[in-house]
Amino acid sequence: ADSHCTRFPSTPACSPALGGVCAACVLNSHCSSQAAAQCLSHTCVPCTNNLHCVHFTSAPLCKTATGTCVQCLSDSDCSSTAAAKCSSNNTCVPCTDSIQCSSHFPLTPVCKSLGATGACVQCINDADCSTITAAQCSTTTNTCVSCTDNTHCTRFTATPLCNTATGICVACLAHENCTSIETPQCSATNTCILCGADSHCTRFPSTPACSPALGGVCAAC
Repeated sequence: ADSHCTRFPSTPACSPALGGVCAACVLNSHCSSQAAAQCLSHTCVPCTNNLHCVHFTSAPLCKTATGTCVQCLSDSDCSSTAAAKCSSNNTCVPCTDSIQCSSHFPLTPVCKSLGATGACVQCINDADCSTITAAQCSTTTNTCVSCTDNTHCTRFTATPLCNTATGICVACLAHENCTSIETPQCSATNTCILCGADSHCTRFPSTPACSPALGGVCAAC
């Protein structure tokens, strides 16, 4: 058993293949150096693939150019938003650019505080928030939250106004927000629709009348 050999630092593994002689290794897991992680012919040698590195939880990948087990080979190997970049030393470190976040963290694609404290977050400004239901970037949590005023919605040309009751960017809050004579009425769902009464058209001097015959469009008379 290995327990019979562990007192010999250079040959801690018992090898049945060698007739019960203590050897440097029998399994890859007997190889304790990341620079020589593969057991080949009872000798620990450099890795040639990731299987030789699985016994190193903090360095599970083989950098075949050097035969060394490392933490990462590319940004996608870094699983923490607090250390999303694979450095030149093949270790995961804080992000320095948003591309290091967006490439493998789709829910937190933006790098905040570039450099030593860089972390991947959902947003750092409102422009990073792409949905009308969560149009505002919270500066406290760096997450996209409901709008609280129109400035959070102006970038959405079709829904530039904030319905503060629902926190959603909408097309209109009042009839006056609907600028087309073809859809002059603001509906209960905050969308511009056909007119239903002259009052929906009177703000258009040249077409002050609602015409059912035209399907609910403002007309001159």
